[in-house]
This record gives sequence, structure tokens and C-alpha cells, in this order.
Amino acid sequence: MARGRSLPLLGDLISRLRAEILLAREIVNLAGEGLERHELAERFGVSQVTIKAVLQGRTWSEATGIEYRGPLKPGRPRKPENQLHPEEIGDTIGKRLPC
Repeated sequence: MARGRSLPLLGDLISRLRAEILLAREIVNLAGEGLERHELAERFGVSQVTIKAVLQGRTWSEATGIEYRGPLKPGRPRKPENQLHPEEIGDTIGKRLPC
């Protein structure tokens, strides 16, 4: 390789990945025991944003089993999945539909 660059060994990458998976699981376990985000961030040497991402499932969801549900905008509640049932559609003809 040019300029002294070399590819990392595959074994090193796999070892590092396993360690990060274990850390993500440990973060979730300790949060479940009541540790605050700032305490976890100090303990693992990462930012509170990183801890939040792990706990929300945005990162390492495969390792932690936490499903990411997407961002929620403040002040805007999610719409119900089914606002009208098929039987109710006939009753609403000529009436204003809920938004």
C-alpha cells in the first residue's frame, strides 16, 4: 500500500465489534438498573447523545433488541393508525371527515 497505509486485520475488527456489542448491551442493562445518562456517558467515555441513541435503538438495535420507532416531534402526537373503520366510512358520506 502507498504511504505506509495498511488494512487492519480482520481479527482486530471482529474483536472490536464484539467489544462494542457487549458495551451496548451493558449500557442498556445499567440504564435499566437506574443509572442516569450522564453517569453512563462518564463511565463508558462517550457522549450523552451516544447513550441516548443506544437506549432509543437508533444505534446497536440489533445487539440490544430495542426497536427504533423514529423521531417524535415535540407537541405533535402520533396519529392513530386506524382513524376510521371500514364500517364507519359509509356513515361519514356527506359529513366532514376527521383529519
